Amino acid sequence: MLGIASRKAGAEVQCPKCGVSQIVPNEEAAAAALAMDQFAKTQLVDENTANLVVYDDEPSAINIPRPRHTERSRTGDAEASIQQRDSRHPPSTQPATSGKTATSAKPATSAKTANRSTKQAARPEKTAASAAAPTSPPPTIGKPEPPAVGKPVPRGMILFPRRAYYVQGLLFLILAAASFGSGYFIGRGDATLEKQIALEQSSKQSVLLEGRLVYNPGTGQITGDHNAVILALPELPREELPAGKLPIDGIRPQDPPPPQTQRSVRMINELGGAYARANLEGNFFMQVPDQGKYYLLIISRNTERPQGTEIDELDLADMKKYFKLAEHLVGRYKYRWELREIDFGTDTIEENFGRDGQD
Repeated sequence: MLGIASRKAGAEVQCPKCGVSQIVPNEEAAAAALAMDQFAKTQLVDENTANLVVYDDEPSAINIPRPRHTERSRTGDAEASIQQRDSRHPPSTQPATSGKTATSAKPATSAKTANRSTKQAARPEKTAASAAAPTSPPPTIGKPEPPAVGKPVPRGMILFPRRAYYVQGLLFLILAAASFGSGYFIGRGDATLEKQIALEQSSKQSVLLEGRLVYNPGTGQITGDHNAVILALPELPREELPAGKLPIDGIRPQDPPPPQTQRSVRMINELGGAYARANLEGNFFMQVPDQGKYYLLIISRNTERPQGTEIDELDLADMKKYFKLAEHLVGRYKYRWELREIDFGTDTIEENFGRDGQD
């Protein structure tokens, strides 16, 4: 290390050894260079931090210089550098002619050394700052990942997200539960209704009606009124009367005896009534579904009313509550219309229509 007067600060001098021109630093710069050199001697950098990568917004690599290990290695490097410069610039062979020149060379060498020390001190500062940097990259949470490149979708296939399958499965379960619940309650309601009907039917006790319908053919002997009609209709309040009146097709005395499946007969049975015809002896058997009050309509097949005798108006009004064209149902034949209580103690019904055309 060379010394030089402080008044030469900022001046350009030549090194007495190598002859290289140097700028003499001021006192503050020299002190800073010395301090940084001392810091470089005491600060060690771990070799493992040489390849650290510090992430900011975008990843960038930081080049960290290799640490300086010992003072001996630094001294050897400095001597090698000086020898290399000496080989390029041999020292001057001219002797010093005055003490002033020798005195001036010393400060130049000192200035060069101080400048070099300042440059070397700057490098440890950078190394220390790099060593103080974080040793692990920050987490990259929130950054979008690049889309994964998968295999191409085969022809004729459609890909659905897994969430769609979960939603479809949930909807299927809900639909199955709703269907099961509705079916259970509907079936339970039907069973309850059937049970109620069965109880009502079991509480009902049908009653068998029987009787004999006869007339006088004019021979002085009573004979059976073959194919005479007998009807039993339950007494109903006005609000329970059928909206559609009962048809008379197939149930008139002049019609052939209808089967139980015939439309008019079926509707009478559904209303809670009964229909029958008398046999050759005039006997009939008829079963009503329950005890109670019934309108009985008996129509002769072989006798007619006297000429000019019409159907009673009150009887016809009651018949029209049940039948369409009630007057055509009776026609010119003798009839009997009455409201009667029917139970298990009901007597056998007997009706003699007398002679044809006479009262």
